[in-house]
This record gives sequence, C-alpha cells and structure tokens, in this order.
Amino acid sequence: MLPQNFSKNSRYFLIIFLFLCLVGLRAEAAQDSFTITITVVSLPLTPPKIFAFQHGYQKLFSGDAISDQPEFSVKITDDYGLELKSIYFYLNGQKVTDGTAANRGYDYFSSTQERAYYRPKQKLSPGVYTLKVTARNTRGVEGSAELTDLMVAAVAEEAKLLAPPLVYPGIANPEKEPIYFSWKLNKPARIHLYVYNLARNLVWEKIYEEGSEGGNAGYNEVLWNGITVFGRMVENGVYFYQVVEEKEGTRRVLGRGRFTVFR
Repeated sequence: MLPQNFSKNSRYFLIIFLFLCLVGLRAEAAQDSFTITITVVSLPLTPPKIFAFQHGYQKLFSGDAISDQPEFSVKITDDYGLELKSIYFYLNGQKVTDGTAANRGYDYFSSTQERAYYRPKQKLSPGVYTLKVTARNTRGVEGSAELTDLMVAAVAEEAKLLAPPLVYPGIANPEKEPIYFSWKLNKPARIHLYVYNLARNLVWEKIYEEGSEGGNAGYNEVLWNGITVFGRMVENGVYFYQVVEEKEGTRRVLGRGRFTVFR
C-alpha cells in the first residue's frame, strides 16, 4: 500500500522500475536456455581470371591469323591479388624463355589487375600455334586460359580473307552512328575499302596500310562516318562495298558485301 502523499509521477516511475526488475529476473532465469551458434563460412578459392587476349591493339580469338612477329597481351584479374612471378606464356606447349616475358615486362595497374605482354625475339615460322597463359594468386590458386589455331601465313602466300567481310548495322543511319566494316586477314596487307552506289559510282574510299588497323593479320574493324568523297552525307539507298588488296601496283578483290542507308 503506497502512502497517500506519494505523487502521481512517482507512482509511474515506481511501476516502470518494478517492470524492469521483473524483465531482468526473467532474463536471468532463462539465460541458461539460450544457445548461440556461430557458423564460419569460407569463401571458395577461385582462380585468377585470364581474358581479353590481344594481338597488338586488336582483340584476339582462337582461329585468328597473326603476324610472324606478334605482340601478345592479356588481362589478368583476381580479388586476392596476383603473384607477378607466376605469370607465364606458353607457345605450342613450351614455356616462354625469350622476349618480353623473360624480363618480367608486365605493365602494372594495381595489385589485383594486370596486363601481361609477350613478344618473341625471333620471327615465327609459318604454321598453327596455341597460346596459353597461366597465373597464380596470393592464395596459391592457379588459373589458365588459351587460344588455339592461331595461324601464321607463309610470306609467299597471297593475302586472303578468312571469312566473308561484315558490315554493321545492315540498315544504317550514319547521322546517328558510324557504319562499321570488319574482316579477317590471313596476313598483313595494304587494303583499299571502296563503297559504290547502285549505279556503280564511287561514293567513298579509304586506304589501310599494311600492319595498321584495316591491314593487319587477323581481325580488323574500321568505320565510316557517312561523308562521301564529295564532302556530303551519303543519301538513302542500297550500297555495295569491296575489300581490295593492293600489292606492287596490282589490286585484287578479297571480299564484297552490301548495306542500306536509311536516314
């Protein structure tokens, strides 16, 4: 029984105090019944990612043609960091012991992202090659990637396309985006790209020197902004293009195709 002079606020505080005491007693009585389980989950040990092969500044894929003096590069990433000394190139199964890789000439970006380079000291003989790259991260997990059927053409062999040339987009609006042409060469060559209208009149021409983009062994991609030889934007219509090799003053058509312009 509370005294009559006990204030209303004091009663509220007393009630809260008694409630907290009751909760504390219940928690103390029940603490032996609690079981805490801690589960430690270990992350999987994934190998480094090896990708984005290049031949010079060109993307490189299995089946591509390469020059007899190639410069290979590859991108390597890993969340735990890489051991630089673990990065190796293999050419036809043989670990590289010459050229850039022997001197550890790797272009360093960060502890988890590298681009490694390799260029053989000697010219490669004509034939088919397999390129393999291995790397290990700081946790000791090794990864690898390889490209197969890389072709080095004989010097005397004629330049040719390894697949029909392509144009993108097939229905183009050069006012909004360029027109892209691509082709694969078996060896470096001096290339002319011609665009004609339906009347077979020349609309545009571009020359790509041997060894440059457009004249490289392997994949080439070039673009046209739609401006004709007359300095005007190309008109709507159907157009034809030719990929032509020039050698010692003689020109030879390697491939052709067509596309549509609709602005």
